[in-house]
Amino acid sequence: MRDVRTAGANEVSAEDRNERIFVLTAGALAVFAADPLSGVYKRAAGALAVFAADRLAAIYKRTAGSA
Repeated sequence: MRDVRTAGANEVSAEDRNERIFVLTAGALAVFAADPLSGVYKRAAGALAVFAADRLAAIYKRTAGSA
């Protein structure tokens, strides 16, 4: 399922069988990923951040300024 929205900048939502990825823009780009089994949701505003939760509930975070 794909859903494309706009609110001041492009927002894209993509969903597959194991993972949902939401790309939102609210003052800065934030990427949300939540595995349906872990139910992990993360949010960033004001700075770039990427969050991902895999099927084993391992969480990875990358913020602006880090490699």
